[in-house]
Amino acid sequence: MKNYSPAQVAKLEEIGTYLRQQREQQSFSLDELAQATYVSLTILEALETGATDRLPELVYVRGFIRRYCDQLGLDSKSLLESLTKTTPLPTEISDISEGEAQAFSEKSALTSPAPSAKISQKVSSIPKWGWGLIIIALLGLIGVSGLWVSFRRSAPQPQEEDVNNL
Repeated sequence: MKNYSPAQVAKLEEIGTYLRQQREQQSFSLDELAQATYVSLTILEALETGATDRLPELVYVRGFIRRYCDQLGLDSKSLLESLTKTTPLPTEISDISEGEAQAFSEKSALTSPAPSAKISQKVSSIPKWGWGLIIIALLGLIGVSGLWVSFRRSAPQPQEEDVNNL
């Protein structure tokens, strides 16, 4: 399921062009880069040309970009963040139309839990009776360990004569 959005395709093409330019400026061949990063030559070619039909899932592409940047000494973090944030968010309320704002508030009212539900979600997921079982299990483990140690100490040790008679 490697369906890239149109914004991701455009951003991958932009990143690929930038990476190719940086590689050429540093006089790296694509073969050298493939050997240094352990990324196949076909993947690197697809990355540089933005051929998303030949690229795997985005999670792998992000790793390939990171390796590519690390090898060339580039900042992979900013490139990967720009890939994640392919659609810019509005910076001010005035950037949002009235209809978009109303649709957003209606959607968030439907999907966001009530304040009391938010508080109850933070409570530990282990039920109260579960803690009792955990404590009983730990005490049982300690008791069995103690019995085993006392049994080992009280068991008769074979004498030297008994060993020779075997």
